Amino acid sequence: MSKTIHIEVPGLDARTAHRLAIATLTHYGFACSGGATTKQSRGTARVKIVARHCSNDHEGAARLAACALPTGTRVGIDHRNPFH
Repeated sequence: MSKTIHIEVPGLDARTAHRLAIATLTHYGFACSGGATTKQSRGTARVKIVARHCSNDHEGAARLAACALPTGTRVGIDHRNPFH
């Protein structure tokens, strides 16, 4: 089952954050579909990706991926606005 994953990466431009997020999620067992969008605002890039995890442990794998991304990165799953 695919879920929407929201990743907020501080200090990176949108293109770099987009590539880094997809590479990290793929490394941790996610299959990312074509539904990825990126927005840049106030020094923070927000990436929204529709992905499916190979073992359906989306939350655990997303926590691991957040640890591998730069300090201050926030990851939310399956909510319209996961950080507020």
